[in-house]
Amino acid sequence: MDQILSPQPLRKIKAKVLNSFQRHLDRDNSSVMNSSRENQTSAQPTKLFVIKFETPWRDYDYIKRRGQIILVRQRSSYFRLANMQESPASNVIQQTKILARVSHPNIASIYGLYCYTDRILLVTEHLDMSLNQLDFQSYALEEWEIATIVAEVLKGLTYIYSMNISCRDLKMSDFRLSVNGTIKLRLGPENVGHDEVENRMFASALLELPVLEELIGAMIISRYHLTSADWGWSEEALSFLSWSRSGSLQNLID
Repeated sequence: MDQILSPQPLRKIKAKVLNSFQRHLDRDNSSVMNSSRENQTSAQPTKLFVIKFETPWRDYDYIKRRGQIILVRQRSSYFRLANMQESPASNVIQQTKILARVSHPNIASIYGLYCYTDRILLVTEHLDMSLNQLDFQSYALEEWEIATIVAEVLKGLTYIYSMNISCRDLKMSDFRLSVNGTIKLRLGPENVGHDEVENRMFASALLELPVLEELIGAMIISRYHLTSADWGWSEEALSFLSWSRSGSLQNLID
């Protein structure tokens, strides 16, 4: 958990978020504004992962099930664990094209997609725990801890948002922790789709995402009974949390 334990004051989030978001948008802004969605898709580099129309159990061994996630071991590499999850079988070709364009440190790697007996099974890197499994209610997180978690989540959201991939249906359970403490977004066919953005030069839609407000609310639930004076946090941090609790993060960019 080294990355989560690195101090990073919450008051620095505004500059970090806007700078990161702007870098992604500036990269292709002139072409994005004058090209079609198809041209954007073809311009993105693709990565290779296995797509097979057969059972995945020739490549993986079952270990155990954790809710909707099946923990498996890759047969060709004994020590390589992976997560397997069933996804709805709808518009698979288009969704696979989108997934093939995704590559980012805060996005879970995809090892393979198996179409088998009317089911779609997606195999991704092993991420042991989701953010909604953390017991935030029992621990009063410090300012820098919340800042670090939010910043890592925003890195993943910023990346997929800049690629016109919809973020609206994401949940806290889609963000998971790697064994070294990195927070990664697990993307699958069920939550991948293009999103038309009217104004891609600004991040208001990004900051208003329900998943972000859900996450911030969960992390500060143990402090709801305290007054602002009892928190011992910076004025910027208290303003940030006030906006999140009011249901709008728009003021963060003002």
